[in-house]
Amino acid sequence: MFGAGNEKWGSSIKLKRLKAEGQPIMRSMTCRVLVGLLAFGVGSSADQFSAAFADAPAQALLAKGAKQEPHGPRLKDVRTRLAEQVAGKTAAEEAAKVNECGTPQAFEEQTIAQEAARAKAGFAIDLITRLSSKNQNVSVSPFGLSAVLSTLDLGADPALRKAIAATMRLSPGAGKLEELRRESRLINLAVQRDPRRFSSFNAVFVDHRLRLKPGIRDLAVADGDVDIQSIDFESRAGIDGINDLLTKETNGRIKSILEPGSAPTLVAVNALVFKDCWKTPFDKSKTTDKPFTRLDGTRAERSTMSGAVDSAGYGTAGRFVAVELPYLDENFALTLVTTQREPAKAADFREAVTLLAGIDLADVKATLSLPKFGGATDNDLLDTLSAMGLKPGLASANQLPGFSDGLKIGRVRQKTWLTVDEAGTEAAAATVAEATRTAAGPKAVSVSFDKPFIYALRHRPTGTILMIGYVGDPDSSAQPAATETPPASDVSR
Repeated sequence: MFGAGNEKWGSSIKLKRLKAEGQPIMRSMTCRVLVGLLAFGVGSSADQFSAAFADAPAQALLAKGAKQEPHGPRLKDVRTRLAEQVAGKTAAEEAAKVNECGTPQAFEEQTIAQEAARAKAGFAIDLITRLSSKNQNVSVSPFGLSAVLSTLDLGADPALRKAIAATMRLSPGAGKLEELRRESRLINLAVQRDPRRFSSFNAVFVDHRLRLKPGIRDLAVADGDVDIQSIDFESRAGIDGINDLLTKETNGRIKSILEPGSAPTLVAVNALVFKDCWKTPFDKSKTTDKPFTRLDGTRAERSTMSGAVDSAGYGTAGRFVAVELPYLDENFALTLVTTQREPAKAADFREAVTLLAGIDLADVKATLSLPKFGGATDNDLLDTLSAMGLKPGLASANQLPGFSDGLKIGRVRQKTWLTVDEAGTEAAAATVAEATRTAAGPKAVSVSFDKPFIYALRHRPTGTILMIGYVGDPDSSAQPAATETPPASDVSR
């Protein structure tokens, strides 16, 4: 279902991003987003996972009792305390309501190489092009894949390193995997200013019987900002512990990505969550059913938002037109690209790679209509990545000698979750070049996304695409499946 969803983990179990009861989680945060595919934080008691990790020291969490008065509080004292608690709760709720979207953040412009930005957009479009042959709607997180692949690159043999770079469309002129890891660290640092909006988590879990190569743990931390944790993969508690952790790191949106009964030797993971309000929200009273033209020319009525945006990115390239909608934190934006006339299949959008990368978009006042969309996806991506260039690196039986001998990649899986509505966007996934605005665009534009379009959730300062997707039919019934009530977290709209 779809249309319209870094992992640094460690602590008592050595998961640094977890928290013991009453202690805040330290997370990796990432800022900019592409919406076309597909973020956030939570805490949990470290003892919940102690059984899952072989090197986890035992910990006891002590409950602190309230200090009692010698003969108990007086009735008046109780009433006073209750009144204070109610007043305090009401004030807190009002403050949260007023500040539910967080503090506005201005766009921090940075100089980014356009060639590198195109490479990232090209990688993203290739992904959805290959996946769209199986589904009408597609969603994937290029950021999540790049995080995992660049982590594996730390211990890869020369053939696999070359294949990873080729798969991600990286060349000596467009950037290197080391540069991607550096950008990821910069994004994490930038997002720490407001953890409610975006969070990213990276980690490597290895079987506790595996003998790691000397120095790989230090290299992973120094170069990739990634923790390597030992775990008993033959234990059901070990698999469940990782799944539970990823569920918490995605604010309850992603469930059970590792299958019970599987016994991997090494698992590199990334989890991200994003949640922010539009800089200019859509008026719900103006949302109505409007016709959407599918690829085959048939039409369907879909719930469509309408409104005017005082400041939006805008550009055209041949038959394609793009609008970039900023969030309250303007370092994130949703880039939407559609055709000006006849509908186009996903592969055709390769012609719009410059637009998707956010290059040379003019700042305009835009009037637009956009269907609400969202959904959840579950993709096995090893075959897709292999067809995109990874195959030569998978020939060896010793693909990751930097970690340990005899390791071979057997599966790459990704789950995403996404919803786009009048208020903003929420996205999650378990698994960057400044856009110059030099073009003198029109003073006002009007764009209707009433036929197939692609979207990309982008981090604008780095050009990184967090998620990308192709919407062939924004069926309002294909909303994300209801999940359990998300646990309390710092990420809130």
